[in-house]
Amino acid sequence: MKKRWIIIAAIILFIFPSMTVKAAPYESFVVDKDGGYRYSPSLYEPAYMIDYNLNGITDLYVSQENLLYVARTDAGHGEILIFDTKGNYIRSIVDDEMKSVKGIFVDPEGKVYAVDYSRA
Repeated sequence: MKKRWIIIAAIILFIFPSMTVKAAPYESFVVDKDGGYRYSPSLYEPAYMIDYNLNGITDLYVSQENLLYVARTDAGHGEILIFDTKGNYIRSIVDDEMKSVKGIFVDPEGKVYAVDYSRA
């Protein structure tokens, strides 16, 4: 009788294998209409991290070539950083007159347009 229960238990274990459960490494939340925080299920899970100082981000734009353009204003100057789809830094656009970049756009030809509030 004991042998029969062991065989039944082994069959059940093979028929119903264990499930792997995975959770996001962070908690997600939304802000409700009253300004309160409500925890919510994670909507996405990051694939990788960009290891770059990104203080002062004011805008993000993804071009048709899937390049990520990051507008940033930090320490009194503005710049636009460009990353590829893997998060690798490609180059930056810096202009001494660009001080407060608040928006960016890239047209299909690759021309970059920036909104600089310091020059308005």
